[in-house]
Amino acid sequence: MSLADNALISTITAQRLAAVHSTLSRSADLVERVELASRALLGTPYLLDPTGEGAFSAIDRDPLVTLDALDCQTFVETVLALARSDQPESIIAELRAVRYRHSEIAFEARLHFPEIDWIPVNVERGVIRDVSAEVAGAQPLAQVTSRITRRAWLEALPRNPTQSRNDYLRTSAAAQSELQRIAKSAPREESVDLHYIPKAALSDQALLDRIPLGAIVFIVRPMTSLFGNVGSRLSISHLGFALPSDRGLMYRHASSHRGRAVIDRQMSEYLQAMNASRSFAGIAVYAIN
Repeated sequence: MSLADNALISTITAQRLAAVHSTLSRSADLVERVELASRALLGTPYLLDPTGEGAFSAIDRDPLVTLDALDCQTFVETVLALARSDQPESIIAELRAVRYRHSEIAFEARLHFPEIDWIPVNVERGVIRDVSAEVAGAQPLAQVTSRITRRAWLEALPRNPTQSRNDYLRTSAAAQSELQRIAKSAPREESVDLHYIPKAALSDQALLDRIPLGAIVFIVRPMTSLFGNVGSRLSISHLGFALPSDRGLMYRHASSHRGRAVIDRQMSEYLQAMNASRSFAGIAVYAIN
């Protein structure tokens, strides 16, 4: 099946994905393919939670794939899917592999939380590996125990401001009933230890120079204040790629602030700006395989 014939993707997005994929044929190197694919998406508008499980989903009927707008996690997922696919038609399969548990396209199988879903599953699959210790060198890593209250998060979704665009969930009794069914079987609390490089060490340029090109840099920022709206505390607030430029290492990411788009920013400059946030704790670094 061609991309244009896939019901999970719009015709315009299919055409753009195929065009982006055509630029990747010049390289078989994964890091270079990540750079090429992500460069093609520079300027894409930022939109929180732009994707779902398609028009027949029981809960979230946003498209599975869109290039109309991206948030930080869907940007990383889309770039990885493009870089890892050997032909345009395999993009969907690669996206399913990095976004869903067991590659099952279902809301409850989506890897919603980076710290407890996305990172562990993609480490197990061999998509990424933790290199925070190698990057830190002699600097000891810090640790935070991330506690995700998945059931409370699911129960809060219909009134969660981040889901305000999901008209189907807000207005469909059937969708809300299905969500409550999923919530009842979800664990009340899950915890995972997340190791990261503390922000005090990030002024060391030699440390930053050890970040592998193409690595995914996660911003560790425990945010207990979100619990009231989101229904869960979060430990990771953002993610993007570390990539080379003639100005040194840059952070390519879908920014919800500066430009509200996929942008480049010097890594050192970005981390220096993050230091102004009291909740910023540091970074976790995962190389791509």
